[in-house]
Amino acid sequence: MRLWKVASGKAVGEPLRGPKDLPVLPVRDVAFAPDGDRIASAGEDKAVWLWNVGERERQPVGDPWEGHEAAVNSVSFSSDGRRVVSGSDDRNLRVWDADTGKGIGDPLIGHWEQVVDAVFAGNGDRLRVLSASRDGIIRTWPVPLHGYAALCDKLTQNPSRDQWLALAKMPQGVEYEGLCPDLLPQ
Repeated sequence: MRLWKVASGKAVGEPLRGPKDLPVLPVRDVAFAPDGDRIASAGEDKAVWLWNVGERERQPVGDPWEGHEAAVNSVSFSSDGRRVVSGSDDRNLRVWDADTGKGIGDPLIGHWEQVVDAVFAGNGDRLRVLSASRDGIIRTWPVPLHGYAALCDKLTQNPSRDQWLALAKMPQGVEYEGLCPDLLPQ
């Protein structure tokens, strides 16, 4: 991958490359994070990579995000930059936490052919994933809530921040996301 200055058409620094001990496989898609300092890439290595592309650091961030069983065709950030969605030849989509690289919830399964594009739409409690596939179908999906969607199914109202942290056993310092979309506010 290579960064380019739009105004001048000139390359910025050296190409972005993964670890030297890995084979070089084609990249199929890239997406800038809203902050402009990170890029997610998707490719034939079946993984999503996160890259620092700020002025000083131009390198992969941690290990690749693995979970797809075939080449990854599409990658996109949510508008707040906290999540990434990927779509793959394995016919599945995955939602990732952009800070930790961990998958959020189970893969989104429902297409009969390869997923060729996936993007986020909306924000807050209206955040959805839209996907397009070679099966000719465009689907819309709810976005998993950090793997705690099942917890929302067991509650009768949205918990307070302290209740959410206790119920979800989340470490202190994790931002409160206690919005269960179908429940009344606390």
